[in-house]
Amino acid sequence: MSRHAEQIIGCDNSAEMIRISQSLLESSGIGNVEFVYATTKAELPFHDGQFDFIYDRRGPTSILEHPRILCSGGTIFGIHTDVTDVRRRLSENGYVDVTIEEFNEAVTYFPSGVEFALNLSDTPGNPDFTLPERKGELEAKIRENQIDGRLGIRELKYIWKATKA
Repeated sequence: MSRHAEQIIGCDNSAEMIRISQSLLESSGIGNVEFVYATTKAELPFHDGQFDFIYDRRGPTSILEHPRILCSGGTIFGIHTDVTDVRRRLSENGYVDVTIEEFNEAVTYFPSGVEFALNLSDTPGNPDFTLPERKGELEAKIRENQIDGRLGIRELKYIWKATKA
């Protein structure tokens, strides 16, 4: 994408991912890309109206800061599995020309109940299913998520786009 933009700034809440990305960038010779460590659960370290395009793969939580950093007339584009909150937050923040399309049904399989519990626990709003006191709830979730004899989660994927008024 660096060939198609004047400047690209990527942000992630994983210091390790930033380190890996920075290492790959340094060996690429590309000069118009930078990476910033940031979490969408706090104020992002960007100026008001700094961006004319935002790609978001995290969904509704990150939309909270986007109206501040996206310029008027700018476009936000994202991929997410649950568009209910996405649609609501885009509407509440005055975005226009909202388009949401289903593009894929995906199944994520897990090699073990432990990996499944870690994934569930990492989902915002879920309790920590790795705790011993959640064992019964985890076992019920494991029974509910059997797909063709394997442990998995089926999700619909959506692409959405909107313009800041």
